[in-house]
Amino acid sequence: MIYQIAYWSKASIPMSQSELTQLAHHAKNYNFAHKMTGFLLYGNHTFFQIIEGTYSQVQALYQKISADNRHHQLQKIGEWCLPERQYSHWAMGFEQLANPNHYKNYQYLYSWRSEQLTQNKDAMRRLLLEHANLHQAKNIKSV
Repeated sequence: MIYQIAYWSKASIPMSQSELTQLAHHAKNYNFAHKMTGFLLYGNHTFFQIIEGTYSQVQALYQKISADNRHHQLQKIGEWCLPERQYSHWAMGFEQLANPNHYKNYQYLYSWRSEQLTQNKDAMRRLLLEHANLHQAKNIKSV
């Protein structure tokens, strides 16, 4: 069984492209070393992330994220046990949305960054999986 957790948070301060690249690189290396996978979406100074792996590893990472001063208003959206990984292609996939207003699903979730979002957990999972699949397709085309 694979344990999966999803959350959103606001960036404490706007992050530069360099800082986001460094964050994504660090997350990818950490997750690879700990056999975790997931996807991180960033836009409008907001993170939406899903992480999957063993229960203990994912919980430990979520605690690190909770203590990270780059995040505030961190809110767990949901947690699930699944028979297999959904993000097996990504130690940590990452996409920064240059213009999140162009993504209807992102705007829907962004406007719901509250208790309402926890009532519709699967919407966030679908959004992240959609972006992970699109991101993978772009990378395959460019090879």
